[in-house]
Amino acid sequence: MALQDILKKIQAQAENHEAKIEQELAQAKDKIDAEMETQTKEALLDVDAKTANALKAVDTKIEAMGRSENRQSLLFSRRKLLDAAIQGLYDSLLTADKDIKTQLYTKLASSLEAKDGEITVAAGDKALLEACLKGDFKIKESADIKGGFIYTSHGTEIDNTFKNLVFSEYRQALELYFADQLKLH
Repeated sequence: MALQDILKKIQAQAENHEAKIEQELAQAKDKIDAEMETQTKEALLDVDAKTANALKAVDTKIEAMGRSENRQSLLFSRRKLLDAAIQGLYDSLLTADKDIKTQLYTKLASSLEAKDGEITVAAGDKALLEACLKGDFKIKESADIKGGFIYTSHGTEIDNTFKNLVFSEYRQALELYFADQLKLH
């Protein structure tokens, strides 16, 4: 065989081998493309599922925040209503007629165990309080006190002003009472 025949045979074998490699590459590329398409579809389904879960979580959080805001708004409204009721009670005590104030002063004076000391009473209520007291008390009026009185003796002070009684001493009990009466439960 001549050198040219050998070269043609080698060239034919190389071309044949090259065709097989190209065919194998094409098959490998098709296989990779099919796998990529499957993986892409699976990834898209996974992303869709995660997106749906995330949206559901966001919706749940928004609903929870809405409930929380509604609850806060309701509590704020309830607080305003209770504060208004307590303020109304205080205002009505300040403008109460002589009979009601006499009953109040009698009740408050009966709680004093001492029979002497100094009492500072709301301006204009000195006569009402004097009629309720049993003992020898030094009574003075003050414009700073709007209703009720402050008893002082031997370094002890008892604040029986209407403001202290309504807004401090009995506030919790009044809030419970008004909440029950106004059906705020």
